[in-house]
Amino acid sequence: MYRERDAAVAAGALPRLRAALLDPGDRDRWYAANRDYASALAATVALVAPATVRIAVGLSLGGVAVLHAHRLFPQLFDAMLLQSASFFTPALDPQERNFSGFEAVTRFVAGLHASGSDERPIPAVLTCGVVEENLANNRSMTATLRRLGYPAELVEVLDAHNYTAWRDALHPHLTTLVSNLVANRAA
Repeated sequence: MYRERDAAVAAGALPRLRAALLDPGDRDRWYAANRDYASALAATVALVAPATVRIAVGLSLGGVAVLHAHRLFPQLFDAMLLQSASFFTPALDPQERNFSGFEAVTRFVAGLHASGSDERPIPAVLTCGVVEENLANNRSMTATLRRLGYPAELVEVLDAHNYTAWRDALHPHLTTLVSNLVANRAA
């Protein structure tokens, strides 16, 4: 991520920026719509020096964690990039039932789909591979976010649920999020 950021800054595609990469720890427990993780994330972000804008990036189960943290702490981020997010539902993901965080994730996702409002909708770009089992979930979540007032976009990429797909989808989607937010703040 740092290499891609530095290249984009050097090329003038992005303004100078800081990126904080957080150790996931026990990702299956922490990222499964866990209130303790959201609180720890909010405390960590608060420790970072003031920023013009804060954009959260979450991959796979990390995408669930980012959206969950935003719902609990609406002022935490100004935009989100959610890549191949694991927005599990019992109907679409029976193969995931043995995952220890399945119930927490499905409860959060169902609650969000049932929600009638959002305190602070922020720009959200979701990316997902066209051959992923998460694609239907990401399509559904994008529709829900739009209904709740988020400027949300789903980008379907020609790849699968892997690091190469996530890296390749950073540009132009993360670049565009950063550039748009910085330009809007400067205006």
